Formats: sequence, C-alpha cells, structure tokens
Amino acid sequence: MRPDEDVEVLNPGQESPSVSSSEEEPADDAAPASPFSYAELEVKLKQITPDWKAIKPSAKMFDMIETLVRGLRGMAQQHDLFTQLLQTADYMRTFSSRRQEIEISCV
Repeated sequence: MRPDEDVEVLNPGQESPSVSSSEEEPADDAAPASPFSYAELEVKLKQITPDWKAIKPSAKMFDMIETLVRGLRGMAQQHDLFTQLLQTADYMRTFSSRRQEIEISCV
C-alpha cells in the first residue's frame, strides 16, 4: 500500500479525480511499457509545483512518478534505436564506398 493514499494535493484550478488511485493496478516494471507519449510526459511535468518539498506525498504523486519513469524509459529506448539506426547507416555507407573502390580498381 502506498503512503497517504487518501490524501490528494491539487494545484489551483485543478479538479479532483473521480476514481481513487487504490482502484488502479500497481505498475509492473517487468511488464512491457505502455506506448510512450511526449504530450503525457509534458503534462505530468507541468503538474509539479515549485514548492514540492512542502507537499505531503500522495498516491497521485506516485502515479506521476511512474508515468515519468515510463517516459524516461521510452526515451532511452528511442535513443538506443536511433543509435542502432545510425550505426547501420554508417556500415552501409562504408560497405557501399568499399564496393565502389573495388569495382573501380578492377576496371
């Protein structure tokens, strides 16, 4: 059980959620992450208040942290995929240029 599950901290102008966090299933780090959304990550980051040290932790805060962690994992996975793509492109360019050199030297 999460600490202070019944306590909700709301920013000014923010509505209280109608469903309590205790009804949701806890995040499973071993389970595949849900699709990553930069928009969702941006919304969660904007909800963090400047005086966050004075606020008592709530279930909503834990949910926000889980979303942020999922987002960071998604960004790390995208980074790895882009790195592999760049390496593959570099290997292809090297292969192509060496093949052209061989064809030119054989003529």
